[in-house]
Amino acid sequence: MFAEALRTYRDLDGQRDQGGPKWFYPKCHQQPGNTECGYYVISWMQTIISNGKTTGFGNYWKTEEPYSQDDLDSTRDMLARYLLEHGSLAS
Repeated sequence: MFAEALRTYRDLDGQRDQGGPKWFYPKCHQQPGNTECGYYVISWMQTIISNGKTTGFGNYWKTEEPYSQDDLDSTRDMLARYLLEHGSLAS
């Protein structure tokens, strides 16, 4: 579906078809359950932003092991401090 949308966009923009997108699947920590996904995404976003790069994601994580409870607690604390300091996004 995405590949078709990209092809349509390139057609409308007058760009030559360069073939489909080349997908890259870096290793990253895998959540063990259904409730941790938000903390995983926030942790990944923080890692990417703090490194200031938009490429080379395969170099950030070398494992698919789940985060430890201490890692999840640290991410939760960081998010809580940020929201307390900057206010809720729901306001």
